[in-house]
Amino acid sequence: MNDLFIALLTFYLVIAIGYLFGRAFKNKNKEIGNYLSFILLFILAPPLVLFAFLLPNQSLNTSAILNIIIFQIILVFATQFVAYLLIIRKKGKEYNQRKGSILSVVAFPNAFLFPLPIVLSLFGYEYIIVLIIFSLSAQILRSTLLTYQCIYYGKNKLKTYIDNLKEMLTFPPTIALFIGIILNLLGVRLTQEIFITINEILSRITSIIGAIIIGVLLVKFDFSKLREFIKDKDFIMVLFIRVGFSSILFLVLTQFLKFPAEISQIVLIILLLLFVDPPAVSNVAYAEYFELDYEFSGFCVFTITIMAIIYVPIFIFLGLWLF
Repeated sequence: MNDLFIALLTFYLVIAIGYLFGRAFKNKNKEIGNYLSFILLFILAPPLVLFAFLLPNQSLNTSAILNIIIFQIILVFATQFVAYLLIIRKKGKEYNQRKGSILSVVAFPNAFLFPLPIVLSLFGYEYIIVLIIFSLSAQILRSTLLTYQCIYYGKNKLKTYIDNLKEMLTFPPTIALFIGIILNLLGVRLTQEIFITINEILSRITSIIGAIIIGVLLVKFDFSKLREFIKDKDFIMVLFIRVGFSSILFLVLTQFLKFPAEISQIVLIILLLLFVDPPAVSNVAYAEYFELDYEFSGFCVFTITIMAIIYVPIFIFLGLWLF
């Protein structure tokens, strides 16, 4: 329990720093937000995508790694499909920016900064690899599927298929994806120690910058919309999909995808935590850069993370009981 509060306290402290920074340079908030988004998406995200293909041999066997990746892929496609059925298909083109934000926050949870202290305390350093595999596979989907969706739904973006495809293929994380595939085919790998160290540093910096972006955006947040967001059915449905539907989906998947008995309980509890985690802070950077509904993205990340104080410990105890 203490580790959960430490994770949350760290998250809110960084947001507070971003807010104070944004207040101090209020006249340049937009430029600051753009610079931070650029750093996150163009400088930090590409090496994280690249590392997905330089993964060294780990203590987890190939079957366990593959199952973690399958869990991640199914989570993204299933949550986005449900979001489409329940929300997106019912809205007109004037809501395109909101649609892009919804697809992002329902499908991509905070896979590193938030669960890291919990996993370290409960299970030990060797199980960080579960977070790494999950988050790296998410980075690949971000650089392809989500990038195209953000381009498509973003404000003032080109809407032809060819133009959208060109923009996606020249997006730095996508370029890193192609380079990673080539290096993988050439047999290039990092040692386990170097890989985990660099990945952990980059992931922490990425999450911290994402939290600072939220703080900066709060300075220019229209708080008159707060009551609207709280009553908004879109937010309620995002919360249901991110936590309720995802937990049900996880329980269904566990009936079909199995892990070695000696690690089964721990890996499943960590994956359950990842499935119900609040949305990743990098979702806000995507919303800011691609001109989606960044206020809605920021509200979802901030509010659901606060709610996680209550529901995450419940899911951890539930996992200990079930598995």
